[in-house]
Amino acid sequence: MKISYDWLIQYLDSEISHKDICEILTESGLEVESCQEINNLIIERVVLGEILDFQAHPYSVNFNILQVDIGKDHILQIICGDTNISKGKKVIIAPIGADIFLDNTGKKKQLEIINIHGIFSYGFICSYKNIGLQDNNILYIYNGKLPGTPAKDFFKIRKDYCIEIEITPNRVDTMSHWGIARELYAILKRRRYAALLHKPSVENFQSKNLKNFLISINETDKCKRYSGCIISGVKIATSPIWIQHRLRSIGLHPNNNVIDIINFVMHEFGHPLNVFDVEDIDGKEIHIKTLQENNRNAKLILKNKDLIICDAKKTIGLAGIFESKIKGTTKDIFVESAYFEPVNIRKSIKKHDINTYSSFLFQRGVDPEQIVYVLKRAAALIKEIAGGEIYATTDIYPRHIPHFKTILRYKQIHFLLGKEISKQSIKKILFLLEIDILIENKHSLNVSVPSYRVDVYREIDLIEDILRIYGYNHIKIPKTFYYSTNIEKKNTFQYFENNTSTLLNAQGFYEVVNLSLTKYEYSKFLEPTALSTIKLLNPLSKEIEVLRESLLFGLLERISYNIKRKNLKLKFFEWGKTYEKIEKKYNEKYYLGLMISGKEHKDHWLYTTGIFSFFYLKGVIEGILTKYGIRNIQQKIKEDILLEHALWLYHKDDTILRMGRIKNKVIEYFDIKQDVFYAEIYCTIVFKIIQDYSIRFEPISQLPGARRDLAILLDKRISFEELYQKIKSTREEIIKDIQLFDVYESNNLQRETKSYALSFYLEDKNKNLTEAEIVKTIENLQKTLSKSLGINLRK
Repeated sequence: MKISYDWLIQYLDSEISHKDICEILTESGLEVESCQEINNLIIERVVLGEILDFQAHPYSVNFNILQVDIGKDHILQIICGDTNISKGKKVIIAPIGADIFLDNTGKKKQLEIINIHGIFSYGFICSYKNIGLQDNNILYIYNGKLPGTPAKDFFKIRKDYCIEIEITPNRVDTMSHWGIARELYAILKRRRYAALLHKPSVENFQSKNLKNFLISINETDKCKRYSGCIISGVKIATSPIWIQHRLRSIGLHPNNNVIDIINFVMHEFGHPLNVFDVEDIDGKEIHIKTLQENNRNAKLILKNKDLIICDAKKTIGLAGIFESKIKGTTKDIFVESAYFEPVNIRKSIKKHDINTYSSFLFQRGVDPEQIVYVLKRAAALIKEIAGGEIYATTDIYPRHIPHFKTILRYKQIHFLLGKEISKQSIKKILFLLEIDILIENKHSLNVSVPSYRVDVYREIDLIEDILRIYGYNHIKIPKTFYYSTNIEKKNTFQYFENNTSTLLNAQGFYEVVNLSLTKYEYSKFLEPTALSTIKLLNPLSKEIEVLRESLLFGLLERISYNIKRKNLKLKFFEWGKTYEKIEKKYNEKYYLGLMISGKEHKDHWLYTTGIFSFFYLKGVIEGILTKYGIRNIQQKIKEDILLEHALWLYHKDDTILRMGRIKNKVIEYFDIKQDVFYAEIYCTIVFKIIQDYSIRFEPISQLPGARRDLAILLDKRISFEELYQKIKSTREEIIKDIQLFDVYESNNLQRETKSYALSFYLEDKNKNLTEAEIVKTIENLQKTLSKSLGINLRK
């Protein structure tokens, strides 16, 4: 939120500087993000000039040639198209080299000599807009200043600073200049600074009675207070310079006097107002009610249960959402000030996907007791600036909203703050925060919280406020800290998770942490096998509207993000839950997801160029399984909705993981143009398996082993996994290891045949193997493979 320093000090009488304000606000929990000097007017090198003479342009009927005195006997020839010029008038002159606004883009342009139909113009007569104000008309000056007087001397522009504050959503009471002034006042008085708080008075506000104008609330639970008045005979025009300054200082663009006053009061007190043209209100009636059926409005399609503002015939607004818009010909206006239930406003915002500053404030909760005051403040300003008479001030407040009351215990304050604060200091802070003490005793205070503090509804909230005003920096940090060590147990899931993460980190993987909420759009990749997606009832945005059904999409987002930033060696892992709904039952599953993509090594003269492959990821997976002693794994290639040629691993009857290359249709959605490989480990099952295994260490054999190689011919449909499992089933105990070191396919071989080159390592720990034993083992193996799989030796 943006705050103007010059605007702020209109309510806070103190000699405190803008720098001190930034420090104090940050220390109290309202973090200041930036503080920049601002100047809404372009008045450097711009001076007062007096028109001495003028004549028609000889070659154009649209222009006049003026002789303008800018002081010090300096006469400028300036060409101007305004028809209201006359001798003796004083105007604002921008000489050559001065900066002005030449159009509506808001960009400055340095003035140069202009040739208009063969005659040169050596300056520019400024309109309001040329120096940063609103109106397009020539700016005539009526004062006794002499030609050549710098414009800054009679505009009286003071230095101003735009302070941008990061305000947490619950602190709606500080989302205005008055709110920040009130906050600063409490802190300054606590620190014994001289400070006074000034709230604009509305004591002299007067309105006239007007009959036959009806206001009613049909939904008192959704609209708890509604006030309004009619101002008749207003003149829509340009706002005064001071209001334009105020709005521009916080980044708003002026519109017209009425709308600008509404915006001014909203940013002054943090309470939205709305204005309607009385001509658009049929039957002189305003009703606040709930829409019973869908209805197409001029602006949007209204939906069932929307809280609407309507007249005798039609809907004229969506409560708390639409901001004011009136015509330039409007004469009579109705000004609205209300308290709408925040929950209902939030639902309307999500339903219609409309966000305005009014809805931003209403959904956080405004002060119900300030409604009539801000209405009077705005109406009085409109009458003063735009003219007119105020009629029919109405206030409907069916059920008073009670103040929050609670018991504040001294002991609890001291316990949570870690410091004992005097009772007198606590009571003074409560007084500065406008918190009333109802009952006081030795151990506690019964207090009543003001209505504008909608974020305070617990004792702990009050204690936090006391600390904030007392000062976080006044709580001393002890020199000695005490803590107890936590010895991690080895048979816990946390140990398994930490140990596995350390293993992956050592291999160059980076851990990723994604939200469990994700896009609903991802579910299209899971159809038709996708389980019922769990949607949020009131999502904050389309980016986080469902619970994730896979870790894959979040990791792909990180892969895409890094590729776009030229990070080419990508190795990620993530621990997390996925969510599914089967019939009426909700299930959560815990997974470890691994994803690799890009180059296996960074560019280096020692390394040949290589990219990650399926087998690299498979090696990482095997390393994890080996670490925990998981053996007797079966592999199977299966169809997968997300992965190409997916490999599924099983332990007995349990699926422990799946892995493969992500399908092109998925990675193309993320604008990824390189292969991405993914593995998903079912952590709960893996952890259960390792509980039944114990890792045993065996000494290295003192006896030599032997290696034998075989080249075999087999059917192309037989996978290495099937061959491997068949060899294991022979129970030849001296075969310790089997490696596939070559695969050969050629037209020289028989049709539908391929060749494998296998290496066998044989060893017996109790004795030296004889050649006869080795040959017999290999022969038995050949017979078994030939009989069961039709495999022959390649000759």
